[in-house]
Amino acid sequence: MNECISLAHPPLPTSIEERIRSYAFQLYVRNGHRNDRCAENWREAQQHIGAALAQDGGPLPPNEPAAAGPAPTTTTASAALARSDRPRIGIAADHGGYALKSHLLGLLRADGYVVTDFGAGRLNAADDYPDFIEPMAESVAAGTLDRGIGLCGSGVGACIAANKVKGVRACLIRDRFCAHQGVEDDHMNVMCLGGGVIGYGLAWELVQTFLAARGSSAERHLRRVAKVAALEGRPDQPRTDRGNGPLASPRESAEPGRVLTGPE
Repeated sequence: MNECISLAHPPLPTSIEERIRSYAFQLYVRNGHRNDRCAENWREAQQHIGAALAQDGGPLPPNEPAAAGPAPTTTTASAALARSDRPRIGIAADHGGYALKSHLLGLLRADGYVVTDFGAGRLNAADDYPDFIEPMAESVAAGTLDRGIGLCGSGVGACIAANKVKGVRACLIRDRFCAHQGVEDDHMNVMCLGGGVIGYGLAWELVQTFLAARGSSAERHLRRVAKVAALEGRPDQPRTDRGNGPLASPRESAEPGRVLTGPE
């Protein structure tokens, strides 16, 4: 994709160029990673970001002429579209994901997203990931937010906590395919990342891919998602498998004085 959007274009101010490149990448994902559409993606991204900048009263990108007619207002259709197609995002992390959260939060806001930060608000090695992940996941489940990003050291704990909230479909993501396929086929609405196991560059690429993806309306996908949702209505059942169920109550073993909490 880098060579795809690094065609010969006039130099742009860094902040504007980053926004255009980010949106062009989202179009690249939406269009099925087709390299033959790169030039079209770039032009559409210029128009999209130009409309957003005009709405904010800022300059248009160089060589992108303003449309004829009155200056854009808050009711301009193109400007409204530039904002309406962006999902409402929540992000949450404990100490293990704090640094990556801060990095992603800055990139998302610079890219024009409205992001709700659920904390942690400061680095505290004694904090607990459920305290931050739960309110973010609840907001996604309630429809207050469209997508959520949960982080901890490995991403595993954040994913487990988010999936305890009814209506949340969270997954730990480490590759670009799953970042968009999880949304398209499985309607994933919370993506989890491990702050201690993923680089900043890849994390940002995965976030952009996740946010650009749209859920499929194919009958087979809707049927499967509905079956997953039906599982949420079932009462918790005791697990009989070894080591994968809820924590067992301490029990006395055959050896006097020895207490077990897991499988024998």
